[in-house]
Amino acid sequence: MNLINCINSFSTVIVALATTVYVILTILILIENNKIRRLQINPKIVMDIITDKYSPHLLMLVVENVGNGAAFNINFNVIKEIDINDKEKIINIGFIKSGLKSLSGKAKHKTIYCNTIDYANSIEIFDNTIEIDIEYNYDSKSRKKCQLNEKIIINLSYLSDIKYLNNKPEYKIIKEMVDIN
Repeated sequence: MNLINCINSFSTVIVALATTVYVILTILILIENNKIRRLQINPKIVMDIITDKYSPHLLMLVVENVGNGAAFNINFNVIKEIDINDKEKIINIGFIKSGLKSLSGKAKHKTIYCNTIDYANSIEIFDNTIEIDIEYNYDSKSRKKCQLNEKIIINLSYLSDIKYLNNKPEYKIIKEMVDIN
């Protein structure tokens, strides 16, 4: 009888330990699921400079919320930008100066940054980077305002092929049209 009690006690201890391990693993899984759910509903603001599809000499500034949640009170702080001229500075773009009130999930805001038609041969412009700090808020599930910060560094070296535009006939037509104005 004593052996049966000992085996019973031992098996009870093993079941209790297995249950404890099971509970701990379940709690860890719940914590990870909550983190994943929060990441899926949070906003994520990114910026880039691209060439226009129909006018490759135009550089477009794109601000996009790649997250699923809406971002509010988006403010931009330009730390470093390229030296083109006073008119075509990022700081002079309307929404960079005043910020954006909101940007819903998966939304994109695109505007003309500069016209490279006069700078196509100035390769040193495209060997620079642009640095911008972005601050924005979002509503968490608890209805508490949360603030996020992003530091965006845009490397313009991939745009250095613009110098080859001036050999294309389309470029010459565009250049002549710009000169008319």
